[in-house]
Amino acid sequence: MSIVRAIRLGNTLSSGATDGAALEALMADTARRGEFSDLMNLRGQARRLADNAIPAAVICNSASALPLLMDSRTGADEFANSVMGSSILMASRPAMRAATMSANGFRRWLTQFPYARRTVFAAATDLVQGVIYGNSLYVAVGGSASTGTIATSTDGISWTARTNPLSSAVSFSDVAYAFGLFIAIDTSGRIITSPDGTTWTQRTNPASPPASSSLTTMPLVQAEGRVAFGCRNSSNLPCVAHSTDGINWSHTVAYNAETTSVMHSLAYTGVYWITSFAYTSSGNVSLRYAPTLSGSPTWNTSNLVSSTSSATTLHFLNNKLYVTNSSGNSPVQADANLNGVVNIYSTWGMQYLYGAVPHQGLLLFMNSSSTWVSADNGLTARNAGIETGFYSYALSGKLRVLNNVLFIVAGNSNQIGCNY
Repeated sequence: MSIVRAIRLGNTLSSGATDGAALEALMADTARRGEFSDLMNLRGQARRLADNAIPAAVICNSASALPLLMDSRTGADEFANSVMGSSILMASRPAMRAATMSANGFRRWLTQFPYARRTVFAAATDLVQGVIYGNSLYVAVGGSASTGTIATSTDGISWTARTNPLSSAVSFSDVAYAFGLFIAIDTSGRIITSPDGTTWTQRTNPASPPASSSLTTMPLVQAEGRVAFGCRNSSNLPCVAHSTDGINWSHTVAYNAETTSVMHSLAYTGVYWITSFAYTSSGNVSLRYAPTLSGSPTWNTSNLVSSTSSATTLHFLNNKLYVTNSSGNSPVQADANLNGVVNIYSTWGMQYLYGAVPHQGLLLFMNSSSTWVSADNGLTARNAGIETGFYSYALSGKLRVLNNVLFIVAGNSNQIGCNY
């Protein structure tokens, strides 16, 4: 097909396929669908057609046209690849959400994205543990057992190493952007901040955590007008350090009867702060929760998971709390008040949800063996079909949507995954 014919057909579609029904009729016509696919194989025209020739309303308001496009010939996949990166779907996706929950829809949708691996740190032994975007800058942190490593990027592709201000540094476990500052924590509970990602200042953690805290996968959580993370205090008790400006920090002891149980994660449901613990026979605690971090809050024990199971990751997404634990029935789902517990393993067949994020109108999860599922706000899940090899055993499991891009932090590589 010539470029002239391609443009001519594109103009025909632009003027003729003015609603979802017209586009579906076009795709139902086998001959025209083949012609359409041939058109889309002209890669130089695919972006122009995705942005201009096919009316946005046709795509956004049709519940069946896109799966037809995706399931036709290779050229239609090329169109899907273009349209997903175009402006058409950026603003409105209500009908698309229904369309892509078809048997193959969301899986095919995600696999159209050109996922790439980007090298963040020069040394292969420096593992990326967190990435964030703020003030028009990407910042990534991580390192090895003996080195804390920081890098910045303006585009998420090319990265520049930055100086770590900490002495006797260990790996960083996460980074956040709040109060006009980048905030990073290392695995011993030390805190550094930077206004520009380049010049970093150490801040005082009043909990005075011991150097052996081992907060390898601990996330930074932003809620209740503060940034917080789980650590230990000088008496080796599990606590939560928190700040309302990133500079001055306080802490509250989350469990004053357990000096051996490891805190794994922290989340906020809008009603409660909740912490997850490794189970010990002496403490018999897996989850603790409190309504606020201000003052001296009262922490209660939750029964979301069995008292004989370690609770690991916590994710609060779209008004649902997802808790992974060490039993064969993990994970579970509860509401913001920690009620209405449902065992989602029985329907998903997937354990250990180390990564979770809202993405493209649905929830995207990955587990420790690199299995991916996408789910709605209830319990329906689909195989998300994302590449698995690079993300094998992604214990960190930090998924972030930054500047409209999905970033995947595996915690076992000096690279990150991103869908552009």
